[in-house]
Amino acid sequence: MPPAVAGGLYRIDELVEVIAAFAQPEPGGRRARMNFERANGWLRAGRAATAINAKMQLNQLNRISLEEKQQA
Repeated sequence: MPPAVAGGLYRIDELVEVIAAFAQPEPGGRRARMNFERANGWLRAGRAATAINAKMQLNQLNRISLEEKQQA
């Protein structure tokens, strides 16, 4: 797996917990101005996207069809 942070980019599945905590306002605090319900699908897809990217980098997936390559 590549490093968790590369060039200022983060894996979304590692940020989900931080974003979820941000969604819960502290007593007396303002609520976050983000629609977390609409972002939920995108956030949940992060783990699968990371797995696909890793397999592509390891040449286990065809980059065009995303089919798994046959092991020799």
